Amino acid sequence: MWVSIIINNYNYARFLSAAIDSALAQTWHPLEVVVVDDGSTDDSWSVIQRYGSRVRAIRQANGGQGAAYNAGFAASRGQWVLFLDADDLLDADALQRMMALAEAEVAKVQGPLRCIAADGQSLGGTVPYHAHDGDVTPIVRRFRHYAAPPSSGNLFRRSAIEPYLPMPAAAWRYGADTVTIVLSAFHGQVATVPSPIGSYRLHTGANRRSAAPKVRAAPIVPAAGPARLIRSGSRTKKRSELNNMLDGCLSFAPYSPISTESSVCCSGASVANEASVPIDPGSAGAESTTGRRSMAVASNTVFLNPRRAVRA
Repeated sequence: MWVSIIINNYNYARFLSAAIDSALAQTWHPLEVVVVDDGSTDDSWSVIQRYGSRVRAIRQANGGQGAAYNAGFAASRGQWVLFLDADDLLDADALQRMMALAEAEVAKVQGPLRCIAADGQSLGGTVPYHAHDGDVTPIVRRFRHYAAPPSSGNLFRRSAIEPYLPMPAAAWRYGADTVTIVLSAFHGQVATVPSPIGSYRLHTGANRRSAAPKVRAAPIVPAAGPARLIRSGSRTKKRSELNNMLDGCLSFAPYSPISTESSVCCSGASVANEASVPIDPGSAGAESTTGRRSMAVASNTVFLNPRRAVRA
């Protein structure tokens, strides 16, 4: 089966070559590498051009991560698709190990990523701290998200994300992986490679200012009653868009889901950064002192790292 690696880039020329090299070094074939330059003002395009026909290159005006996802997906042909951030890296056998789990009932294969600094030095630990797999829809129905790796750690069956692309680019300039990670879960099961499949680069200070920030997929959580957003500010449109798409998914189950225990483990309230989500303090089960509770630590939870994950 063909696999497409889609690299979305904005002003990351200093990291881009390493990302492309890691994609081209994959032991899995057939493979294509699509690189989308989203209006960079550095020498990113020159870096991309050096690869010639080895990559499919797309240059467009700056539209944000969602626009880059849309363009890259439209240009790809793989039956499985991985969106690689331009500053992240894949191990050479990443796709080989992930495709080994790509059974007929699987919509997404995920794997943890090692945390590295801007200079490539190890920071220790991996993201996420733990991940949900199997049938994650009970968790998504309750929390509107589930524990999963950042963008570069997810391999999607094309048919599981195709209904949602192109996504509304204006609403998803950042955090576009939220759309693919959450909504793909309604098209099949999630499988997990237990050991790291690549590296996730974290930035601080000046490293953040020259390019789009690293953004984890933002949890979207319903208030008590109808699943509607109760929040104001710059993220309102993004969250509203996802809520609308989720509303169309919550009763959609084209496959036969496995039986899943999804009860909340109250003692796990401080388990992981990725697993803790804000809730409406007035909703059932809210902790009045903090307004937070743990995401479900279910029987389909895979603990990937004994150390707390480093946050971006």
